Amino acid sequence: MYVIATQCFDSNDTNVFITIYCITGSASLDNVEFFHSGQEGYTATYDPRYSLAYLGLENAESDRPNRVVGCSFHHGFAPAIGLYNSHMVDIESNVIHHTVGQG
Repeated sequence: MYVIATQCFDSNDTNVFITIYCITGSASLDNVEFFHSGQEGYTATYDPRYSLAYLGLENAESDRPNRVVGCSFHHGFAPAIGLYNSHMVDIESNVIHHTVGQG
């Protein structure tokens, strides 16, 4: 899996924002906090700006699980989780609070 992480600072250089893009592969996330994530205004399925998006996992391999379990998403700028053309992704026991749009 290829992972690209970018780090940005706000205008006062006080808050650090980290964005991670997974180019290909799988992601198994347990007990991860997502705070101030996502980008408001983008709703296209080819370029979702959710806090977390799974795209094109229609043939996900069972030995490489894709899951989001026990995570928290709060004070986000977009819906928390997006699934597009993806199957076999376990999403359970997550907390979503104060996001823009649907959970």
